[in-house]
Amino acid sequence: MIDHRQSDKILKHITRNNDYWKMVNYIMLDYYTGNTTSEYELIKKLNCSIMTANNYIYDLVESKLILKKPYKQDLRKIHLVPTKILINQMSEYIRMFKEFYAQTKF
Repeated sequence: MIDHRQSDKILKHITRNNDYWKMVNYIMLDYYTGNTTSEYELIKKLNCSIMTANNYIYDLVESKLILKKPYKQDLRKIHLVPTKILINQMSEYIRMFKEFYAQTKF
């Protein structure tokens, strides 16, 4: 698992620090539960400054891992959604983790 994470460019990028990893997980969780992720709500959940969180969001958008989409009801508000690349990568990682966990005897 660790070798896979280190060799995969996307996983290495999103797991480089805890706040990046939490941010991606919050976005993915909201995506799969059908909720919207606003920048404001996401920043409140993180344990970092607003400026740092905005830099993380900007980096993930520039890396084409998340998209900023306007709300249909209010075009001034933005919500964050994962790209297909991130969805596929996280699905593969979860599948591998399940296989790894099933083989491990605790």
